[in-house]
Amino acid sequence: MFSPWRLGLAKDQAGSLSTVTALLMPALMAAAGLGADTLHWTWQQQIMQRQA
Repeated sequence: MFSPWRLGLAKDQAGSLSTVTALLMPALMAAAGLGADTLHWTWQQQIMQRQA
């Protein structure tokens, strides 16, 4: 049978960093966006609290 272990593909790690980066990029972008939105929301809430 053709298994990845017999073909030596499991030992070949060329391009694995770019693959992992490409797979994690949407999650990293979402986390950065959520952090920015939370920071903006907190900042606006402090401004409104000072005005009240």
